[in-house]
Amino acid sequence: KHGFVSKTPKVTINPVNISYIEQHINKFLSGNTIKKEDGFYYVELEKLGFNKLLGDGRVSMKFKIKTPYASKSAIEKVKEAGGEVIGLQISEKTQ
Repeated sequence: KHGFVSKTPKVTINPVNISYIEQHINKFLSGNTIKKEDGFYYVELEKLGFNKLLGDGRVSMKFKIKTPYASKSAIEKVKEAGGEVIGLQISEKTQ
């Protein structure tokens, strides 16, 4: 074998837009994958099969979203609507 082999494990990113969650909120609520408490929708993206939140679309509901990865625009949109994004892994790369 020749060449460089990366020793860092590859993480497969499976992204989802915030608009997709809002459009399918009733389906997720009936499937017990999202809970609603105190006016917030509690979402664990990994239970839905995703691990990154993207900010496409408008946010009209209050979410508390647990995800290892999220774009800056997604975090800003969730916070503007009165929610929060938790469980983020801190990236070691600086841009």
